[in-house]
Amino acid sequence: MDTPTAVLDRVAAAQAAATAAQAAAEQAIRDAVESGATISDVAATLGVRNRQRIYAVLGRGQDGAEPTPPTLRPVVYLRGAGVRAATWTRIEQAMWARGWATVRDRTTAWHLARGGCPVVLCDFSSAGHGEPDPIRVGQVRARYRENTGWCAVSDLLTTADQTRATRERWAWGDTRVERVDRAMDLPVVGSPGEIDRPYQDASGGRRVLDEQSIARAVGVALGEVDR
Repeated sequence: MDTPTAVLDRVAAAQAAATAAQAAAEQAIRDAVESGATISDVAATLGVRNRQRIYAVLGRGQDGAEPTPPTLRPVVYLRGAGVRAATWTRIEQAMWARGWATVRDRTTAWHLARGGCPVVLCDFSSAGHGEPDPIRVGQVRARYRENTGWCAVSDLLTTADQTRATRERWAWGDTRVERVDRAMDLPVVGSPGEIDRPYQDASGGRRVLDEQSIARAVGVALGEVDR
């Protein structure tokens, strides 16, 4: 009798063979169409009436037309400074339950928005000063913000050149020049903007953030939920 390891090896080999056979079959379909066979000929050979699988193999749309880019799914950029991990988990899972991916990194959110993905900021941070901080919710737009200022020429040099300038006492190192920096800006451009911090009663008489109300506000910002 085969050992468990041997049985698992057979499963892995069978899966690899099935994957290879599927790839070979799909390549044969593409080769047949490129050689002049019609979709009807391929369907008849496969013994199928539904051509959607054939269209998918050929990279075409459902009606056999050229494929179109899929709609990008919304992403929710979550911020929650000063908020407990358990609350984070509830809010994050409420977003996932509605089919929205989540990110916590601002740079990632900026690049997604820059690439055309709908990104909504949901900032439920707590300042911890006893007052109910509002929650910021709204679609964001990625852009560059230019900041103009003045600096010494030496500040623009590499570390090695700065060391050399100091050693050789370059006279022009302290010359002031205008400097323009580009920063990644991520302003909120959509409604609702801010909402009152929603709470719900929990066990032990505690009040916790209502993640469903927060998720609904995100839906409003995305236009998927009416106000």
